[in-house]
Amino acid sequence: VSQARPDLYAKIAGGGILSEQELQICLLTSLGFSNSDQTILLNVVPQRITNAKRRIGEKLFSDPSARSLEAHLSAI
Repeated sequence: VSQARPDLYAKIAGGGILSEQELQICLLTSLGFSNSDQTILLNVVPQRITNAKRRIGEKLFSDPSARSLEAHLSAI
């Protein structure tokens, strides 16, 4: 991701804004992984993914909607 989409990587990884798990969820979301795929890969419950997406959206885009995170990431 850092080489293929450097602008995206700089936005999500720069500054230590996101926790390790939030960063993983953000990267997986930007790569098109579904919530159910992410729960399997990260071994967490579905609500954890949704809550993390809300936090990521708020931290990076001032938008707490978990549903709009993918659109925000695609726009970078």
